[in-house]
Amino acid sequence: APPVPPTHEVEEKSSKKKKEKEEVKKPEEPELEPGVVDFVCIIGAKDIGDQRNDDGSKGWVESTPECSVLERFPPNDEFHINNGRMTGLIPQVEWFCFPEGCKLWRGPHAPTHDDLKAGGE
Repeated sequence: APPVPPTHEVEEKSSKKKKEKEEVKKPEEPELEPGVVDFVCIIGAKDIGDQRNDDGSKGWVESTPECSVLERFPPNDEFHINNGRMTGLIPQVEWFCFPEGCKLWRGPHAPTHDDLKAGGE
């Protein structure tokens, strides 16, 4: 039978392996410093708006959609407050993103550059 090492040597070897594993663990993605990005938001049309004047054809939709924050991270301002930062998502951030309001496109394909130049008019 092979010689059995004393238990204290086995414990030392296992603790060394644990330390090596802990040291090897590094974040897969680079981490940003606090304050570089405070919020991530997805802003878009909350609904399709009033379509009374729309004929249902392909192209820009004649409607008045309401823009809003569809998703945000962190989901509320509590995260920043709990971490000592007195910042919050600015009110009406959708006005900053869509100062002229947003326009909806109907069709199986995205609008062409000519469609975008026309701007829904």
